[in-house]
Amino acid sequence: MLVKLTDVGFEWYGRVLFKGFTEVINPGDRVGLLGRNGSGKTTLLRLIHGSLEPTEGEIERAGHLRIGFHEQIQSSERELSVWEAVRKDLTGEDADRTTRSLLKGVGFD
Repeated sequence: MLVKLTDVGFEWYGRVLFKGFTEVINPGDRVGLLGRNGSGKTTLLRLIHGSLEPTEGEIERAGHLRIGFHEQIQSSERELSVWEAVRKDLTGEDADRTTRSLLKGVGFD
């Protein structure tokens, strides 16, 4: 188990985005989120990441888990390729290899 969400809910200024969400993400799982604008997709990712806390329920993360999170594209990044957008946040001599690995992991060849 990498992440376990149990009866997770999130409310923002009195608006319930979702409630009662339960899911387990295991090693090797691929997760996709589909929904209308404003339905809570990014909020759910922020909850999983830990940059937001749920208003109800519980989120457990494996102790060794490191979650990378890239905010939605800012206007200054609209002209960047996918490679450039991912690579710009990485440093060190393995940055190109890490970029290639990250992109391959989500289906880019």
